[in-house]
Amino acid sequence: MSHSVIIIDGNDFSEFSGFIAAFNAACDKSYPNDVPFNWRGNLDAFRDYICLTDRVEIVWKNANLSRLHLGHGAHEKRLKSILKTCHPSNVPRIKAGIAQARNRKGPTLFDVILEIVSTLDGQTSLILK
Repeated sequence: MSHSVIIIDGNDFSEFSGFIAAFNAACDKSYPNDVPFNWRGNLDAFRDYICLTDRVEIVWKNANLSRLHLGHGAHEKRLKSILKTCHPSNVPRIKAGIAQARNRKGPTLFDVILEIVSTLDGQTSLILK
């Protein structure tokens, strides 16, 4: 059974694109693979990238800073980007999410990321520091 530790530091980024870069760099250090990670920020694929080994521990240093940087504003920005290319049937749901984020309601981008990790019961542990 293989085990990996992914260490992310909230001091290393201040927006979602920085989180993407930090996650890729952390995975490059953690996974025994010569091919660089190239996750591009698709949260539907995020869990697949985490689950490349049997057991993963994610240590998120300065998580409270990330909670601020990946807040409602970051979530709204991400949803607006998705709106440009999503399937027409998803437009109402994405627009509703944008309105919620704009009004500082509903989940933040940080919350969405934590929710994804929390659904990986038994495979992934998350330590927020």
